[in-house]
Amino acid sequence: MVNVLITESHAPREELIDRQRRQQDFSACDFAKKSTLSQWFPQVQDDESNSKRIYFSRRGRAILLQILLITVIFVANLSLTLFTITRYDSQNGVGTIYEGDCDKVKSLDQWSHLLINCLGTGMLSASNYCMQLQAAPTRADIDRAHHAKSHGQDPTHQEGHWLDIGVPSLRNLQYISRWRRLAWYILAFTSIPIHLIYNSAVFQSLASNDYTIAVVKNSFANGSRWDLTTAEINRAGDWGWEDTRVNPKNRNYTEIIHTMQRNMSSDKWEKMNISSCYALYNDYFAAQGNGVIFVKNDTGPDDDSLLMYVSIIPRSDNWAKNMWAAGNGTMDFVAKEPEFPVTRWFLGPKRYEVSYCLVQSPSTIVNKCRFQYSPPIMYTVCALNLTKILVMLGIWAIRKWQQTKRHDRDGMVLYTIGDAIASFIQNPDPTTVDMCLATKDDFVRRRSWKNRLVEQPFALNRQPREWDGRRKFWFTAARKRQWFILLFS
Repeated sequence: MVNVLITESHAPREELIDRQRRQQDFSACDFAKKSTLSQWFPQVQDDESNSKRIYFSRRGRAILLQILLITVIFVANLSLTLFTITRYDSQNGVGTIYEGDCDKVKSLDQWSHLLINCLGTGMLSASNYCMQLQAAPTRADIDRAHHAKSHGQDPTHQEGHWLDIGVPSLRNLQYISRWRRLAWYILAFTSIPIHLIYNSAVFQSLASNDYTIAVVKNSFANGSRWDLTTAEINRAGDWGWEDTRVNPKNRNYTEIIHTMQRNMSSDKWEKMNISSCYALYNDYFAAQGNGVIFVKNDTGPDDDSLLMYVSIIPRSDNWAKNMWAAGNGTMDFVAKEPEFPVTRWFLGPKRYEVSYCLVQSPSTIVNKCRFQYSPPIMYTVCALNLTKILVMLGIWAIRKWQQTKRHDRDGMVLYTIGDAIASFIQNPDPTTVDMCLATKDDFVRRRSWKNRLVEQPFALNRQPREWDGRRKFWFTAARKRQWFILLFS
């Protein structure tokens, strides 16, 4: 009888000890069974075997998917680059893929940039995913930012900084390890050039035509004779008429001038006054054709009617094709246009004064456009793409190696809010003790505009407070500045 009483007296104490032990031991046995919860929440029965979402959400597999994505993009970029540079020649860093109808060039440009934007979006999204994982803090990083140890020793200690979990973050960089920070920086700095130059890998040139200008005497219209040598002597020393960027050597200028002299009297040519003629050829992107310019100060014998000539071709370096007109007879490399409205217009070193022009009617000129590419930009994009692949492979390999070596809770990376909840339940943070009703505003330093550059002291409020039952909205989770940057950057 005594033994029974003794046993009963000890039973409550053993149950109490067992209950305390189980409370300290964080394990699933303290919660409801999945089979019970599945009656109301069928999704709790999902696991890797029957749910692709869960299977691919594992971070190791997710990183491999991102590496696979960016590798496919690299193969596409490299293949397109090699095909383009071997199929189409380039000079001075620019190659021409197609030259002709402007509508076709516009269509090629639109579809090419659609492809570029798709490839660029995939590349940057994969890179950003790994950047977010690299910026995620460990529990030790969070404790170091909170100064939790200092607070445990001294409750009046001023707490430090908060870190971001589950979102891309810059503020976390000063607390994470060096190799993770280095990988983050490499991924970030290889993304900046892609943002800036990827869309410039291919481009279309605006409509611009070749044309030849002949400065002549009135007798030129009557079929009088002329000599190219005299015209070349008259234009010597003027940048707009004799520069190496005009008058290509592979043209038969005798035939070109003869054709202009023969056709200038047809209805496909029209007469223009000084102001209209200057406006036509001063417009860099207007539809321009051959032109014959008659001068007022007509001197010398009639049998040498060609005073000067120049042949203009559009250039990839955008050198001013209207320099011959805008020079206004000054012979300077910098154009000095006549005053508007143009009533007096001079040409060449001998300052021939223009009387009127006969030009090909703009309505009869068919515009030609070019679809071009830049080999240096394409090489650069491929190199940046390859760099991202190597860095991401390193992230995956090091993370896999650390998983087999790391068993401490402080070293586990908190990628998501769920990771943080599990960590703080198992090992509560003394920095936030007695703050179960705290909100984001309790941890954000607020500075006035006057003191925006001054570090403000920061102490947490652990005083009792009433529950605020006001409705909260999801958009309040981010600050106004963050919303402004997102919407207007």
